[in-house]
Amino acid sequence: MLINLLPDFFAVLNSTDPLAAYQRYFAANRRLLESYWHNYVIDPEGPHFQDIVRATVYAARDDLRSMLERTDVVSLARSAEHRCAQLLDADVDVDVVLMVAVRVAAAAHE
Repeated sequence: MLINLLPDFFAVLNSTDPLAAYQRYFAANRRLLESYWHNYVIDPEGPHFQDIVRATVYAARDDLRSMLERTDVVSLARSAEHRCAQLLDADVDVDVVLMVAVRVAAAAHE
């Protein structure tokens, strides 16, 4: 099943208070996003989380918006989901999460 978090992420960026909006976005999608954050050894409850969130919500996103105008990422994700299910002869549904990654790995080591 495709879980598209892009609209929610852009709502965060367009919010009048993007930091608070990201907190709500994270809380609403914690089951998915917490694993992503922990994968980069950043504890969402730790001291660096807010710094990374701040950098994320205030970063220029012209390149991302431009890429999304040129590329149908939803169709690509659905195609990848379908192909993987066929290749793996899956007998269960697989979640495919479409999201914007943040520079957690780089920030964690700076």
